[in-house]
Amino acid sequence: EHIAGELLQHRLHAEGRVASAGPLGGDTGLAVIRAGNQREADALIAADPAVQARILRGVARPYVAALVSPPVLVGR
Repeated sequence: EHIAGELLQHRLHAEGRVASAGPLGGDTGLAVIRAGNQREADALIAADPAVQARILRGVARPYVAALVSPPVLVGR
């Protein structure tokens, strides 16, 4: 499931839908993914193999970037 989940993340990234993703602390993670609406966001989470296998739990929450620095996002 872990490899399939990574493949899903890479596909979403290739589609230009992942703004940022990675570990958050020792036992959780965060992904900022562009979705057209809440239903689509919920479907993206439900499609994750790790969520389907109940290895991970996903929650989609609305997010509006109030401040963005592209150089910081890419590590420059």
